[in-house]
Amino acid sequence: MVSDNPSNSNNTSKRGYTTVYRLEKSGLRALSRYLGDFLPREAATALKDEIIALVPTYTQDVIPTPRGPTPAPRLTCTYGPSGALYKYAGFERAPVTEWPVLLLACKERAEQVVGCELNYAFVNVYRDGKDSIDWHSDGESDIIPGSTIVSVSLGAEREFRIREIYKVGKDTPTPVTKVVLEHGSLLTMEHDMQKLCKHCVPKNERVTGVRVNITFRLMKLCETTPTKIGEKRTRE
Repeated sequence: MVSDNPSNSNNTSKRGYTTVYRLEKSGLRALSRYLGDFLPREAATALKDEIIALVPTYTQDVIPTPRGPTPAPRLTCTYGPSGALYKYAGFERAPVTEWPVLLLACKERAEQVVGCELNYAFVNVYRDGKDSIDWHSDGESDIIPGSTIVSVSLGAEREFRIREIYKVGKDTPTPVTKVVLEHGSLLTMEHDMQKLCKHCVPKNERVTGVRVNITFRLMKLCETTPTKIGEKRTRE
């Protein structure tokens, strides 16, 4: 049985967790919980401002699509230890090793509230509602098995969607769970969620404000050298 209670009973939220998605199947289980008031509004705004100030150093990755190489509809940067390399879209992204002050404080707060170790931050900046991320599961090969992914949202509210991964040959899609991510909120993806589910943030052209998303992870480490801001290593 999956518990809905937070791992750390000393979290400071007044509203508490809401379970937004749960699935148990073939001996695997997925759980996603939402905490709307993870950060006080002033702290959330200060963290957003810190990240927005760094946007000129962020990159717009070029990703493979059926239409050919396409600029990703978002800006990205990663932070963590030098040995944490995240593989996706055909290359390895080495993190910036010097954490911004408020981002590091947010990581430490997330560790305390969720009750898990985290060592890496994948930051996406959605400039407006035209920016998005398509259906996907986060790559597991670089993440410690069974570890929790913690997503913190700042700025404009956007809709986060979750669904079970389609079976081969299945014509009817499974139901979609929709969660509006508030400024300063936290959402977890726990247990086997990346094996069982996909998630996305669809376009919404009615949204004109900037949204910042931070996904904290516990990454495996390998030997490498620190990166410059925005530098990427191609996969050998």
